[in-house]
Amino acid sequence: MFVEVAIVGAGPAGITCAIQLEHHGIEFSLIEKERIGGLLLNANLVENLPLLPPIPGKEVVKMLKNTLERRGIDILYATVRTIEKIGSGFVLHHSDGIIQSRYIVLATGTLPKRIKAFEVSPRIVYEPFKLFDVVGKCIAIAGSGEAAFDAALNLAKRNNVVLFTKHEPHKVSPKLIERASKLKNIELKLCEPVKSVQVKGDGLLISTKASLAFYDYLLISIGRRANNGMISEDLLNCEELFLAGDVKRGALGQATMAMGDGMEAAQKIIERLRRRNRN
Repeated sequence: MFVEVAIVGAGPAGITCAIQLEHHGIEFSLIEKERIGGLLLNANLVENLPLLPPIPGKEVVKMLKNTLERRGIDILYATVRTIEKIGSGFVLHHSDGIIQSRYIVLATGTLPKRIKAFEVSPRIVYEPFKLFDVVGKCIAIAGSGEAAFDAALNLAKRNNVVLFTKHEPHKVSPKLIERASKLKNIELKLCEPVKSVQVKGDGLLISTKASLAFYDYLLISIGRRANNGMISEDLLNCEELFLAGDVKRGALGQATMAMGDGMEAAQKIIERLRRRNRN
């Protein structure tokens, strides 16, 4: 199968790129490993999209899905394993076969940083959305950043939450800290990092320097890293490959920035194809 553009990842960046390419009639394939939306799925409230009021992340994802359906844009659900540069194009190997393309837009987002020593049970997770169906439980969160506080607000809608930070949350929005501090079912344990996790019965025994207590689940939210393991480092500077979204921007990533990256990649590809067709 050959397409002009292979877009890897159906988050805000990949979807924006796909919409613009579709608008210009350029053949592409949009490939997603699991579910669309990227980290928007985890967001309690998205407050910085200029054309929308504050809105839950899952509602933004619904809008993205509706836009794809309305435009007739299909998603290939597959795991991309490797991307190779061969001649003037790329060969993308995925779980269901091979795609050849002239351009690649890598919009694969990030992966959570792990603490392998804590991975003693399926009740330890790295993505908040995996706990969205949990009700009436006590959830511990390990993390000092904005994502950890946002997850606490989200999960506290139907559970009790204890948030353990390693240090003062200097980089967290004051609004998030204030909201978390005001909720009775969120307990903030600042500068009290988790030291150990053990399985005890149906729960987890979590210890810190100051406490030892049982919890039903542990969410680890200690940062993220670029999800670019399917491509060799020397290809990251290839002119026909575009990075878009969090895989490009890391901790600076925002949905609006990702959308801008996706649009920029699409526009550059469109212009290059126009020049190629004129020659």
